[in-house]
Amino acid sequence: MSGNNLFFNLEKYNFWPIYETLKKYYPLGINRTVESGLYFKYDGIKKLDKLITENIHKELNSSEKWRQKTTRWEDELRCKLISTTYGQEPSFSSYLEIEKDNFRDWIFEKRLHFTISILGPFYTIYGVDTAAYVIKGQKSATELLKQRNRYYWKAHRIIIYPIAEYKKKFEEVRKLIENEFTGYKFIPYGIYSSSLDGLEVGYSDENLDRIFNGLFNRHFDFDAPVLREINDYGYEQWESSLKDKDSNVPDRE
Repeated sequence: MSGNNLFFNLEKYNFWPIYETLKKYYPLGINRTVESGLYFKYDGIKKLDKLITENIHKELNSSEKWRQKTTRWEDELRCKLISTTYGQEPSFSSYLEIEKDNFRDWIFEKRLHFTISILGPFYTIYGVDTAAYVIKGQKSATELLKQRNRYYWKAHRIIIYPIAEYKKKFEEVRKLIENEFTGYKFIPYGIYSSSLDGLEVGYSDENLDRIFNGLFNRHFDFDAPVLREINDYGYEQWESSLKDKDSNVPDRE
């Protein structure tokens, strides 16, 4: 499901570095299925694949450094971090549990997710109120092992700024990221939820054309309700008056 097309106030904000990054790595307007010969031969896709291989797949590299970093962050945050970094998605990502409750066959969790792009100096943070219905595995007379439990997860609220029970950890994680990753900026929901015409990611056959999908991964549930009492959180880093030499897209090679 696509979102609104990317739009921002040019006089007030400068989000062009995000667009330039996506244009650099993705062949906008080329269908990855119908025109796969063109799509995967695009120089940007080759650079993207190289970045993912070097940062995520190879041992003793940035991926290992990421694990070491999050292990240290667990001590500072006083909670366990669960990695959600997968395959060909161009980001490092994790979440931490804010709350967890069990009631009969249900699990209720509040998770704070954060994801950091390997394509450019971008990151974001969001909370998810989620619930899972659990069907417990049964052991029959003919089975040697008990079947595994089955979990049916559903996000029922997304938090896109520090508020209520998410506030403290949200602010702590943001501070940790910006201290560790110099020059990285928080991308607000109003931008990463936007679709970009012609954007197709290489890691999925689904129609994932949102900026979030291009920079990070597929984990955000855009069908879930979003708490939007504050619509401009995170925009202050992108004000045009702050535009300087670091506004250009850095070469990640």
